[in-house]
Order: sequence, then structure tokens, then C-alpha cells
Amino acid sequence: MGKDGFAKWTAHRNKLKEDPEYKKQWMESQQAKLVEYWKNLKPFVDERDVPELPNPLNEFFTQRLIELGAIPKSELKDGAWYYGNFRNTEFGKWNETKVEFDYINYSFGFFYWDTCNHFEDDNRFALFTPLREVTDDEMKIIQERINSIR
Repeated sequence: MGKDGFAKWTAHRNKLKEDPEYKKQWMESQQAKLVEYWKNLKPFVDERDVPELPNPLNEFFTQRLIELGAIPKSELKDGAWYYGNFRNTEFGKWNETKVEFDYINYSFGFFYWDTCNHFEDDNRFALFTPLREVTDDEMKIIQERINSIR
């Protein structure tokens, strides 16, 4: 960013802090751009097709995820593994009792069990967006990860 860009950014940032009407208009403009982007998304084929989820998710974005191919919570099967989008993995196992996904995380050279919410249960943390049940080949990958847990 050059001098002019930095000066413009600083002026914008200061105006956001000092002028409530400017801030309101800017926030509304950003929200309108985000909604327009989501309206033009194509159906999800791959987990990488799922965009970063707004935080928090509102009804529009939740419904749009379902329209684009995400599986609603009401259609999940207890104990089934799903392929989808999450920041730490592409696979999650639905646990009806806990009402969340179990998944195998990988960090610092180790695999371990962790949990995350379905996108309809937004807790303002990373959310799993299931797209389909896993294939047999994907289940082999999951089993290898399970076998690596110490």
C-alpha cells in the first residue's frame, strides 16, 4: 500500500470511529455486497466451494447454504461420516447425542479427536458444513487417521 492508499485507509478508519452515520452506511454497504456475493454462488460440488461463513450466520446465510447443497441438521444420521467444509478437516462424524460433529484434528504432528458444531448451531466458532456422506475411499482415509491416534 502506497502513501496515498495508507492515507485513504487512515481517513476511512478515523471516520468510521468518529461518524456513526458514515459507519452505519459503510456497514450496510458491506452487508449488501456480501448478500449479493452469496446470491450468485453456484451449488457446492467440493468442500472448497463453500465460502468463509459470515460470523454470526443469520437465517439468510443458513438457508442459502442448504439451497447450495449443504445438508440440514434434521437430515443427518447418527454415527454417519460426512464430507464437507471445516477449517481443520473435510470429514466429520455426526453425534446425535452430543448434537455436534466428532472429527479427527491434526496438530503438531498428532491426530486427536475434537468436536465442532453444525452450521445451523452457530456458536461463533468454526462450523462444519456437511455436503454428503463419505465414500468408501474416504472412509479408508478416516480409518488411517483413527489408527494414528495415540
